[in-house]
Amino acid sequence: MYEFYNNTLSIPAKVLYEDLGIITYYDYKNWCNRGKLNKIRTARGLDNYALLDFEKLPNSIKDLVIKKFGRPPSENKSLLEKQIKTDLEAVEFFASWQLPDNRFLEKSVQKEYNIQAQIFNAIHSLINIRQTSRKKLNRPKQNVQELWKEISNYLQNLNKTTYPHSLPINPVSLKRKYIRYIKEGYQSLIHANFCNQHSKKVKDTEQEASLRQLLRKHNNLDNEQIATIYNIFADKCDWKNISASTVRNYREKWDLNTFAGRRGQQTFDNVKAMTVKRKAPVYPLYYWTIDGWDVELLYQKTEITPKGKEVTTYHNRLTAVIVLDPCGKYPIGYAIGNHESTELIKQAIRNAVNHTAELFGRRHRVLQIQSDRYAIKKLTPLYNAVTENYIPAKAHNAKAKVIEPYFLRLNKKYCQLMPNWSGFGVTSRKEKQPNSEMLNKIRHTFPDEEICRLQIEKIIEAEREVGKAKYISAYAEIPLENHNYMSDEDYLYYLGERTGYTNKLTHEGIKVTLNKTIQYYDCFNPDFRMYGHLDWTIAYDSSNTDKVLAYSNGGELRFMLNKKYLQPMSLKDRTDNDVAELMKVQQFNKYLNGKIAEQTYKDAEIVEDLFKKEPELNNTLSKLLLTDSTGNHKNQRNKQRLNTLNTMKKNELRQKKKQEKENANKWKSQQEAYLREKVDINMYLQ
Repeated sequence: MYEFYNNTLSIPAKVLYEDLGIITYYDYKNWCNRGKLNKIRTARGLDNYALLDFEKLPNSIKDLVIKKFGRPPSENKSLLEKQIKTDLEAVEFFASWQLPDNRFLEKSVQKEYNIQAQIFNAIHSLINIRQTSRKKLNRPKQNVQELWKEISNYLQNLNKTTYPHSLPINPVSLKRKYIRYIKEGYQSLIHANFCNQHSKKVKDTEQEASLRQLLRKHNNLDNEQIATIYNIFADKCDWKNISASTVRNYREKWDLNTFAGRRGQQTFDNVKAMTVKRKAPVYPLYYWTIDGWDVELLYQKTEITPKGKEVTTYHNRLTAVIVLDPCGKYPIGYAIGNHESTELIKQAIRNAVNHTAELFGRRHRVLQIQSDRYAIKKLTPLYNAVTENYIPAKAHNAKAKVIEPYFLRLNKKYCQLMPNWSGFGVTSRKEKQPNSEMLNKIRHTFPDEEICRLQIEKIIEAEREVGKAKYISAYAEIPLENHNYMSDEDYLYYLGERTGYTNKLTHEGIKVTLNKTIQYYDCFNPDFRMYGHLDWTIAYDSSNTDKVLAYSNGGELRFMLNKKYLQPMSLKDRTDNDVAELMKVQQFNKYLNGKIAEQTYKDAEIVEDLFKKEPELNNTLSKLLLTDSTGNHKNQRNKQRLNTLNTMKKNELRQKKKQEKENANKWKSQQEAYLREKVDINMYLQ
């Protein structure tokens, strides 16, 4: 408990407020500030502690310390002990020293080496003092042997409890070790045979390289095989033979260097390489991840073999492609099928985009999406349509997909509670799997495919219901500049369903069969009718067929089409909405005719100007065909005259139709009168 620090008898400060409980820690700090206690060393780090000058303690406290721990050691120190001082550089050196196997020195070993460094420093100071004093006093040099005998005596008289060390007592050996310490410093105190380095059977670089090459062989040899092959080399090269247990030790030691060779680089990246730790986004629609899940629910399926025999299987499982938003672990989209495919992935993304409209009123894109590399070439355009940043996961890197643990959670939370649960993955332990005997007994009660689909849908809808409120609340906090909407046109073009055939534009519009029903669509964009000669592919959403997208030439031309409004045949059935829709069509046709007429007039003017520039074209058939000799096309510039002419033509046509109708009625009445005179209808009635 007592110790000398810089030749001053001291005690640890904690003795007063911990061991004896004489004062509180607050009183200790207060007394130090007021000078009532003399602190000669401040605590620094874990291995250093505060020391108080024992002689300057208050007498009452000093008596209690002596009563508890006994009287302090004698202060009659030797010349060598008076020179012993703490060496902080030595403390730091041995604390940070690492052995060949990257281990640090044990605390007890560090303490021993620190004491030895302090003793050699004290010997060095003592020798310097002797030499200096002899020069000042002009005395002859002391015999070297006598000097080291004296130092050896001092060393033997040191208290081994206070100064534990393993320095040699022999003067010659002590001198030799001292000289090495002066030349090499602290490192000379570390034993050469530490960690039994000299007893190693595999020492030099050739031996180590040979053994490592055997350990990293792709054949994945066991320890006995490697030892046998290595010893063949050893006999030829005069090396020591090794055993299988030695190989086992080196396998553990060099596992990092040999793992990739034995197990492959991909496994190394997943098991040994450093992992990037990521956190989930704070807001929805910042990041989506997508993957397929072979749902651990069994269903039965009956099929007819080519020979006409019914065969029922019970091991069938459905696949769910899920789009997960890690913000709240919300399943934003999903699709269920018999196996993972590009079409199933497309359905899942379609469901996700439509679900954003259900939650937030409009379809949204996501800022980033990540998937595995399944059908990456075919699906990349689809992913790019949904996000600004599509970043596929590195090949065979399961750690990158945060959706995998989510599947496990669904399996444990929902599927495991159902009687048709198939268990965990094949790598799981047997005791965690369901009873296969019982599964076989109840296999006839397994649901069919339709019921199994309903089970999966209920699971996902339950997950949505749990997180919906929190998800919508987080959406309200998204900065406006990060809202990324998706138009109806983009949605149908990239995510819409296809009919599988093309359609032509007719006077009725485009006739399409959707959901087994014939539908008619048209567009109020006049440009659409300019391409009436093209074949159009129709993209649609089967859940809402009010609007479809018609595109041609690989998507260069796209037009949104609306379902044609059905007008009632009877005027009696006509409503105000019917009239409004009828007016839309009439106004569109009027605009279309006006646009065509305007182009006609422009063309006529251009042609007339051409004939003026080229006189040789006059008096030719071309002029007769291309120009109006009366020049009436110029009159069309005058809009009022044009309207007048149109009105006159309409009146003439209306009058002509009226006259024809009157003539028809007159002829009909004449015929009826004639027949009444000539024919007695009662004859036929009798």
